[in-house]
Amino acid sequence: MSISLYVTSDLVSSERRISLDWTIATLKSKLEPITGIPPSNQQIVLYGKSNDNPTPLVHEDSVLESYSPVPFGRIHVEDTRPPGARENFTDPSAVEKYVMPDSQYESRTSTVLQWKKEKQLGRFDPTKTANSPEAIAQETQNEVQSRNIKVNGRCKVAPGDRLGTVRFVGVVPEIHQSAFWVGVEFDEPTGKNDGSIQGKRYFECKPNYGSFLKPSMVEIGDFAVQDEFDDDDDEL
Repeated sequence: MSISLYVTSDLVSSERRISLDWTIATLKSKLEPITGIPPSNQQIVLYGKSNDNPTPLVHEDSVLESYSPVPFGRIHVEDTRPPGARENFTDPSAVEKYVMPDSQYESRTSTVLQWKKEKQLGRFDPTKTANSPEAIAQETQNEVQSRNIKVNGRCKVAPGDRLGTVRFVGVVPEIHQSAFWVGVEFDEPTGKNDGSIQGKRYFECKPNYGSFLKPSMVEIGDFAVQDEFDDDDDEL
């Protein structure tokens, strides 16, 4: 004959069918795979249906029926080992995991990876490749090189043919995580900042003399420094 009893420990709570013919020694062996506690370290207490009448199960040769358990009562298992000697079943990082080599996984069929390839999803989507951070970084870097944009080079900036000097070339994460930008110090206060953005400084210049621009907006050339006091009129 068997009855339903709740089995609990510090880590476990479940309902089980328990045979009344089992000895306490047999019961402990059955509880080990449920609780993770070796039989020699189990301290078992039987409770009634309302968690009353706690009864220690200490005689290993006795059968469970002799303790008069009631249906849907509870068997609580305490671990007598010191905390440092117990297995930590709540820490996934302590469990050794099998990691399949990438080459082996990629060679398999009927996998999520294979399905993504067939459906051209995620990194296999050809429409997204051009907009990936790597592609944008390469494209803007190529633009910098093709335009021969270098620090301290004189430049003309569109729109407005504003003249200035290149003070920075590189990635500005505050604007974009991977694109190359050109920091320009203008000859006149036609910029938007002082060489800094969101509190991070990339170059030094006076307020409103600096800007960060896409490489496509910058033309390098032998442009003379513009003097705001210059005037083409012969007379005043």
